[in-house]
Amino acid sequence: MPDTHFVKCFQYDSHDRRLSEKLNEISLPENETQNIYGQQQKEYPKHICSTQYREDDLNKANRDIANCIKEWIKSKEERGFEGCFNQIEDNCSFAEEEDTWDTSFDEGCSTSAHAIGDEHILIQREDILETDMAVWRDGLPCGKGTISLTDGSEVWGTFRRGRREGRGCTFGGRLESIGVRSISGFYSAGVLEGGGRVEWMDGRVLEGYFINGYLEGLFTAKSKYSGKDFYVAEFQRGVAVGPCWRRQEGGGWLHGVVDKEGQFTGEDMLYIYPDLVTCLVGNFQNGVMLEARESMVDMIVNPGEKGEILHVRAAAPGPGSHIFSYQPSD
Repeated sequence: MPDTHFVKCFQYDSHDRRLSEKLNEISLPENETQNIYGQQQKEYPKHICSTQYREDDLNKANRDIANCIKEWIKSKEERGFEGCFNQIEDNCSFAEEEDTWDTSFDEGCSTSAHAIGDEHILIQREDILETDMAVWRDGLPCGKGTISLTDGSEVWGTFRRGRREGRGCTFGGRLESIGVRSISGFYSAGVLEGGGRVEWMDGRVLEGYFINGYLEGLFTAKSKYSGKDFYVAEFQRGVAVGPCWRRQEGGGWLHGVVDKEGQFTGEDMLYIYPDLVTCLVGNFQNGVMLEARESMVDMIVNPGEKGEILHVRAAAPGPGSHIFSYQPSD
């Protein structure tokens, strides 16, 4: 679904200094940025929290927070997660060599229905609806071609006794139901393994890494139609986990710890305005705002260093603050 559901309810006065006009003012000298962080914690720098500042320093605290978010987002748009297998060039080729994946992998392992991956390991005759392949061995498809399956999926590649070897892709069926157009990559003994590509139906493209058939690791996804749609997430067995980010139409960001299905669903989700400080916090379902109140990004819980994802929280909304809800555009 296009990200249009925030447009109407998140409109603001162009003269409101709380919002994106302030973004151009957000800059700190290098030494001042470094002084924001303490050295008390070993894992990552000290939390940045606006409540630690006196009231007359609140604007500075907001600039500190916004600058940290801005620089982290910029680094991920430019470099992604370097060293995490998410930077695969479009013209690269997958190495045609023997893979050493664990042959004890359990083909019947339970996986979330929302997982991004390919569960089609061994293709048997009873699974096939139609195919352009004419060669069979022991009742299993052999050779290069496309197979339409009874579950609505289509698989393409070079088959050896029902299992793909080398380049291949999968589309339709369960993937389509979760908004994924296709996944492609290199198969070994029927399992998608190593570098691969995910294309969503909304235009996002992710160059990622697959383990035992499913997306695994820290990745960024960009739209192939425009650079505005940007998504940052960590995947475990094909499902997004922990804090995630997705840029919305108009320049704001949807942020929060996703649910067990990898969706922006929960009671503490944030829509962060383009100024990277003002936000709406509340109850969202699959990225759609059900009920939220205006607040401010109050704390950087994890600054996103050492291959982690930046995680921020908002201050508790004031009593009696206005309630916002989803209003689709006419």
